[in-house]
Amino acid sequence: MRILLVEDDRPLAESLKYQLEDEGFTVDMCHNGEDGLYYALSVPYDLLLLDRMLPGSDGVALLQELRRRGSGVPVILLTALGDLSDKIEGLDAGADDYIVKPFAIEEIMARIRSVTRRPRGWGDSPDLRFGDLSLSPEKGLLTGPGGDCSLSKREAQLMEAFLRNPGQTLPRETLLMRVWGPDSHVENGNLDNYIHFLRRRIRFVKSGVLLSTVRGVGYRLEGAGCNVRQASPADGAVLHPVHLRYSGGHDRLMPVPVRALHAGDFAAVLPKRHKPGHLLSEGSDRR
Repeated sequence: MRILLVEDDRPLAESLKYQLEDEGFTVDMCHNGEDGLYYALSVPYDLLLLDRMLPGSDGVALLQELRRRGSGVPVILLTALGDLSDKIEGLDAGADDYIVKPFAIEEIMARIRSVTRRPRGWGDSPDLRFGDLSLSPEKGLLTGPGGDCSLSKREAQLMEAFLRNPGQTLPRETLLMRVWGPDSHVENGNLDNYIHFLRRRIRFVKSGVLLSTVRGVGYRLEGAGCNVRQASPADGAVLHPVHLRYSGGHDRLMPVPVRALHAGDFAAVLPKRHKPGHLLSEGSDRR
């Protein structure tokens, strides 16, 4: 399970991150509301632990913006404000739970278990399926006509990304961001190795599904009955990595929804500190 922790108290954040990782979670961490919104829209997290009082955009405003954009990710608010009115405001803003500081790690773990076992929707299924291939993300079990096999944690995360987007070409940068995280420094060769591992697993379970290379772009999961198509402006939820270069001489890889990419509406997805007037150039491929 991948968790985003947004907490401006750095010693508390580091301690909580360490304890959560010791419990087996993958944790990304940031310390202000603008970065929290960017991270939350960049990666499909399973849970957000969100401090209410943050520099810049506070936790409630961040949560309201996520819900306005259609995000249904479970959110637990962390706060020192324990009055009834504060709890009601946070829950009404879209939080799934509310925990008052100071708290014990045992309480956090119990709240996480409670929130994440709630059904997210009537049509949700614990398994992801495409063609004759299925994956249980929680168990890391890949199943095909020839049986099943266990995947490593990273293999399961990568396979999940493909099964959630069958027939779509996923750029290398998108896969690195989704599986390794926005701030990871992973060599492209690592991704290639994991693609090789997944292909072996798919052959092992005797599936007819193919994990194809799209040269110069990334990879695509395809097979019988898969209609491969190009992304269109209607795919507002699909994130496409775009390199943005600023007047200060630095650039950054930003995940931009396809709808914004077609409309040229970069201002809608940039953190506030990246002013559109400072944007000099953009391109989806810098290689």
